[in-house]
Amino acid sequence: MSPTGSRRALVIGARTGRLAGVGQDVAAMAGALGDWGFTSTTCEGSDATRAGILAAYSRFIAETREEDAAVVYYSGHGGRSVAPAGGSVQFIVPVDYDESAEDDFRGITSIELTILLTQLTAKTKNVTVVLDSCHAAHMSRDPGKVVKARPAPVPYQHIAAHLDRLRRDDRWLARWTPTGNPDAVRIVACAPEQSAYEYVNTDGIRTGLLTDALSQTLAEAKDSEVTVSWATVVDRVRRRVLALLPAQRPEAEGPARRLLFDVTEADPVATLPAAMVAGRVRLSGAALLGVVPGDEFVVVPGESADPDGRVIGEVGVDRVDLAAAWGELRAPQLVTELPIGARAHLVRAVTPLMPVRLRSPGPRLAPLARAIELAPLIRLGEPGEECPAEVGSDDRSGLVVYDEFGPLHRSRPDGSDGVRRVVRDLTRVARARALRCLSEVPGEELPLPVSIEFGRVDAGRAVPLSTSGSVLHVDQPVYVRVRNESPDTVYVSLLDIGVAAGISFLNPSSPSGVRLLRGGQYTFGGNDLTGALPGVALGWPTDLDRGVPRPETIVVLVTSEPVDSRVLEQEGVRAAPLLAGSALGRSLRSLSGLRSQGRAADFAVRTIDFDLVPAPAPPLDVTRFEVDERPEASTWLWRPETAASADVVVSLRDVSAEPGVRLDVLVVTGSPGGEPIFSARTEYLGASGLDELPVYRGQVTGYLAIAIWVSHGKPGDRSLQELVRERPVADGPDVVEPAALSGVRFTTNIVNTADAALRAVSAGCAGLYRTTLLSHERFGVGRPENRTALRTGQVSFRCLVEETASACPEEDHVGSSSDDRVVGTVPLLLDVFVRSVELAPNDIEIGLIRFSGWQLHRIDPLPAGFAGHAAYLVRVNYEFDVPAGETPPAWAEVQFTFDAAEVVVLDAIPRVVTVAEPARTYELTGQLNFVRRTDGRSHWAADASEANVALPAVRPEVTGFGLGSARVRWRHSGGVHAGTHTAWLVLLTPPDRTELPVLAGGAYHLTAEGGLGLGASGEPDAFTVRLPEAPEADVPATPADDGRPRVFVSYAQESPAHKKAVVELCRLLSGAGVDVRVDQDGLEQRRNWDEWTTTQILRTDYVIVVASPVYRAVGDRELTDETRHRGIRSEYSRLADLLHRDRDRWTQKVLPVVLPGRSPDEIPLSFLPAIGDYYVLSAFTRDAAADLLKVLFTVPAG
Repeated sequence: MSPTGSRRALVIGARTGRLAGVGQDVAAMAGALGDWGFTSTTCEGSDATRAGILAAYSRFIAETREEDAAVVYYSGHGGRSVAPAGGSVQFIVPVDYDESAEDDFRGITSIELTILLTQLTAKTKNVTVVLDSCHAAHMSRDPGKVVKARPAPVPYQHIAAHLDRLRRDDRWLARWTPTGNPDAVRIVACAPEQSAYEYVNTDGIRTGLLTDALSQTLAEAKDSEVTVSWATVVDRVRRRVLALLPAQRPEAEGPARRLLFDVTEADPVATLPAAMVAGRVRLSGAALLGVVPGDEFVVVPGESADPDGRVIGEVGVDRVDLAAAWGELRAPQLVTELPIGARAHLVRAVTPLMPVRLRSPGPRLAPLARAIELAPLIRLGEPGEECPAEVGSDDRSGLVVYDEFGPLHRSRPDGSDGVRRVVRDLTRVARARALRCLSEVPGEELPLPVSIEFGRVDAGRAVPLSTSGSVLHVDQPVYVRVRNESPDTVYVSLLDIGVAAGISFLNPSSPSGVRLLRGGQYTFGGNDLTGALPGVALGWPTDLDRGVPRPETIVVLVTSEPVDSRVLEQEGVRAAPLLAGSALGRSLRSLSGLRSQGRAADFAVRTIDFDLVPAPAPPLDVTRFEVDERPEASTWLWRPETAASADVVVSLRDVSAEPGVRLDVLVVTGSPGGEPIFSARTEYLGASGLDELPVYRGQVTGYLAIAIWVSHGKPGDRSLQELVRERPVADGPDVVEPAALSGVRFTTNIVNTADAALRAVSAGCAGLYRTTLLSHERFGVGRPENRTALRTGQVSFRCLVEETASACPEEDHVGSSSDDRVVGTVPLLLDVFVRSVELAPNDIEIGLIRFSGWQLHRIDPLPAGFAGHAAYLVRVNYEFDVPAGETPPAWAEVQFTFDAAEVVVLDAIPRVVTVAEPARTYELTGQLNFVRRTDGRSHWAADASEANVALPAVRPEVTGFGLGSARVRWRHSGGVHAGTHTAWLVLLTPPDRTELPVLAGGAYHLTAEGGLGLGASGEPDAFTVRLPEAPEADVPATPADDGRPRVFVSYAQESPAHKKAVVELCRLLSGAGVDVRVDQDGLEQRRNWDEWTTTQILRTDYVIVVASPVYRAVGDRELTDETRHRGIRSEYSRLADLLHRDRDRWTQKVLPVVLPGRSPDEIPLSFLPAIGDYYVLSAFTRDAAADLLKVLFTVPAG
């Protein structure tokens, strides 16, 4: 770029579906580019439509000059459509994508993006493109990670007309460059077959993994003192992403050896400038190479490009900061300064140690803790650090290693032998994790010279699969086929990282790699003598729990020279010499504990990542449906085990077909008891078609599978329901298998059965349409019209799923998206808890339903991802008042609609209750979602912060609805239980709202024998709740204008006598010159009591806590009737919160006082460990209060 050029960026963000971090991505990337001198134009929110994005891109091209540096960035969903003839079309998803019609596709295809990029590089060659999206929707096992692709391929007919128009437009095709643009660096979030994700980072912000890693790395590059290439930056980005998610591998395409935002290419050899500072060697820019203490470098003069050249000395890194690495120089002779331009070459890399958590640290595990600290690849995790492995005790008090899926082995015996075995197990996990993250180093990467094909073997026939996200089953044979597409000889090694983290060498007959000449091919799983393809069956370790599927990885290493990687399999045995001067050799030897030496070899590494299910595979589909919208297999596999339910009606609308056409519809779903159920419908169509054809009405649980066939027939032929019942449906295997797999197996079996039955009796039967809708998709409720319409040569219709209990399609099932809302187990610290006790809606009754007062808690401070909003934790109470002896309703429903703009229910409990649940404790995560505590304890040292949310016992069946909308409701079915019920919800509102209008509604259905004489529902009623204001800054108390100490008196209004005694205390203090603040009105005045109390507590010098039986009972949580003494409950909690937050300061300010005739035993026990002293008054006189007055006139520090 010449000095006259500008730096300009187009930053696009399209938030659709379940993505929540797109706005943060846009802000983060605009900020990172701004630090490099770029002026960013953003296109997000309602502007990020198809037309808006194309227009913004066109303007950006028009305004670009030859000397400019240009960046185009996109964050959002990607999608793909599979063509009938094979191959796929990829596209990005603007915010108006769901408005697509058959003749108006609203996605932007990769063809269009490529042509726009060609137009941009025609204006300037200095172009960088960043795409934080993907096109393959593999479900993550981590519920906190959300995939950035649509869940299922888009039917080809939805995009065919659009593609035809592009093909007919010569203006587009003339600019098409299928081999990629040679003038643009393209940074992509993952390989084409992989998925990219957004997650919640260490700051509690939801963002894309690529964007988060890239913005951090750009900041490091800006702050470093070295000039680096995109290859170096993306290597650093890749390592960051792989450490969090080994299945997502960012890549740099195009001229990646360019310097950042320049067209000049640099030698990408990974060296660092070295200088002598105060007798130590400083290596600038070390963070960009991921340097850690223990890494070793050799220092050579600047003109020497080879570390084997003239060596000045060696440096062992002992400290790394944000700007550089530091170490002592070991040289054959005294060196006081280094020549200008000296460079440091990495010769030995230390694998970062894997953190390990001990579930119950203490004396019993102390020997294990010491052994871990001495082990080479593992260390003890820091408090709050995310640890890939944990060690705990089982029921027999043995030692067990756990990963995110469960135990990795049977119990190890306690004692020294058990400790040694557990350390070995942990080391195995660390080695496997590091191998999954193996990555090329800039300067030693080998442009991938091979093609890799992976798949399963069916009866000797190869069935290719995706190299990322596929689902395979125990005993299924697989193959890997590698072909050398380069003119040079390469060496190929395959290593398997098993489900229990074991590493095995898959081509032991070629320990240094299979030698492939140009055009040569190697097939793992093939028979070289006969040419047959038997495959290699997948196994499962005998002592590994079979309760859940687990990931398995095959690592494909391609090297330019022979490299023996068996050191990873033969632990602790020195194998043949490695080419250890290379990054590959350094990595392998670091993992195996061997020292590096030797020459360098270029290499490439690719992984084949799949999930292995510990059960036999379900049967294969026997028919092909013309339109198949089923999601990826991993989406089924990793759906929540606690499946959500809903009452729905499935119907076909606007059905049009040739006369005499027969439609057969099969619907399959789960049930609360876990058993699959199905329903079949057959319909014959006349010339006029049908406006509506209901095909299923009832409850769906976990999933909703639909299959539709078309054929010719006549009324009177046997229906699909009869045909299926006449044929046995194949049973599943006699083994325990995941519940999701049972649903897949049953659905496949019954669809196959139905298909065979129909083909036996119906002429020209063909599979027309098949889909599976999951609970996190709300079972398809509210799908946009373009996703419900189907048009073929014979039939056209719309397939709709609607909730039967509601007319509001925008509602979201409370439990339906819990899989992507809970992010980790670290709760939000609610230590500044402003509370409000609301009497409303006490006066509202709707038939049998009575509503009682709410409790509102303002959440402050908010996590960073919710800036510009206010959030409230709300406790809702309602009662079903069924007189004794009367039959309760068969079902009942309560609902609350928040009648204000921009108010959203973020989460609510209870969600789905199908069996009786005991009282449970929940916490709020950094995403303001409820997470149930399993250990019964809070994360905090004291429970005074009340970060825990208590949900009383819930009797079935209860289902919540309304997530993401302004209306929440709970439906009780299967027989309503009389009495009081409690629910909690999290509300997000605009920050300046002080009141919230609410519309309360209810409905119920009385059984025929009921004698209550009430209607089935009542009219909704309106009320208003006051929202607690944000807490005032906790600043030092403001003294009274006349210098008097200001004191707030906190007491329980438990009796007239006690209240009179408090008045006497206040008169005594006031007469002695104290500015006394006290509430004598209670809640009856309906003023904002909570706001007033909070202000007084924060702005006074001291708080006097008047001891009494009720105050003691409140503090010690002995009161069971939560409708009484609400004021003092809230007041006590506020004081306890402040003590918890700043104990040193508030210990001086909170003064327990015992009035005449009372006892110190009436001071809350929770205050006594925190408060250093208390004051007993024998009478209301200055002499009796002398000690107290002395303290009050000494204003505490701070």
